[in-house]
Amino acid sequence: MSRLKHFGHSLISGYILLGANVLYTLASVRLALDHLSVKEFGLWALTSQVAGYIAFIDMGMSNSVSRILMDHKDDRAGGNYGSAGGCNPQGISGHRQARLQGYRVAGQILEIFNRAVQHP
Repeated sequence: MSRLKHFGHSLISGYILLGANVLYTLASVRLALDHLSVKEFGLWALTSQVAGYIAFIDMGMSNSVSRILMDHKDDRAGGNYGSAGGCNPQGISGHRQARLQGYRVAGQILEIFNRAVQHP
């Protein structure tokens, strides 16, 4: 398969995935509204947002490493292919700090959940 065909396939697959994600979100909100009380729906919505935030903490790191590896895949003997996963220390440090901040926020949200459960 040529690069252009791979690009087209990837583009179409991405849009299909985006559409499926939108449909799932709409269906799950409707389902949650039908079966949960207002308070339970609020906790469910908060949990969904926290999960999205934690997924966002990745900050595209996995996609960028994959892209770098794909750029150097044809020249494996040059040394760039194997060293591409090492990334620069500043980028890894920033990623680590963002992840730690996410864990702090998750801990605070757990405290909110505990308070909501203890004081109905």
